[in-house]
Amino acid sequence: MKASEKKWLNQHSAHDYQRLMSRWKDLAKKTGLEVVLLSQQADYEVFGLRGGEKGADGGLYLSTGVHGDEPAPVWALLEWAEANQRILRQETIVILPCVNPWGFVNNVRLDNRGRDLNRMFQNKTLPFFRGWRKFIGEQQFRLALSLHEDYDAQGIYVYELVQRGVRLSDEIFEQVASIIPRESRSNIEGQRISGGIVRRSGNMRKVVEENLDGGYPETIYLYLNHSKAALTFETPSEFA
Repeated sequence: MKASEKKWLNQHSAHDYQRLMSRWKDLAKKTGLEVVLLSQQADYEVFGLRGGEKGADGGLYLSTGVHGDEPAPVWALLEWAEANQRILRQETIVILPCVNPWGFVNNVRLDNRGRDLNRMFQNKTLPFFRGWRKFIGEQQFRLALSLHEDYDAQGIYVYELVQRGVRLSDEIFEQVASIIPRESRSNIEGQRISGGIVRRSGNMRKVVEENLDGGYPETIYLYLNHSKAALTFETPSEFA
C-alpha cells in the first residue's frame, strides 16, 4: 500500500478504529456493559464487551471484524447495538466488536503478521486467543453469530451450524427479505448452498481437517465447544 493510499484510508471513517471503539465505550457506559482488554495487536488494543451475569450459560455471542477488509458488519453490529440497548441491558451477552483492528485499519483480510485469524481459533499461544479463551471461559451460548461480508456475493447467505432437525436461517431470511435478497449461487468455494444457506450438522472436525487445513473458524470452534447453534452471515460488499 502506498503512503498516500494509507493516509487516505486512515482518514476514511469506515476504517476508523478509534472512532468505532469510542462509540462502543460510550454505549457500554449507557448500558452497563463491561469492556475487557483481550490483547494488544500491533498498535491497537483488542476489546471484548459483556453484559448480564458473568459466565452464565444460555447467552448470546456476537462477533465481527475478524477479517479487516470487511468493515460493513463491524459498523452494522454497532448500529444494531445502539438501537437495541434494552437487549444489552437484559441479556447475558458477549460481544467482539472488532477482532482484527490492524487489518480493519489497513483494509486487509489478514492480521499484522499475515495470518487469517479465522483459521486459528484452536490456537492457544497467540495473545489474542489466550485473552479470548479467558474472556469466554467455559460459558455455553444458546446462539453464536459471526458477521462477515463477501465481495462476490449477490445476496445474503449463511453457514448454519445447528443440531440435526433445527432450522434457524429460513425464518431470519424471511424477516429481511424486503431489505436484501438471498444469495442465488448453488456452490460457494466448493460447498453446496441452497436458498442462501449452507447447512452443516455432521462431523465438523472432519470438515476442518479435509477442507480448512486443520484451522478452526470462529463459529466451528464455538459450535464444538461453546454453542448449540452458530451462524456465520455473509452479506454482499457491493450492496448498500
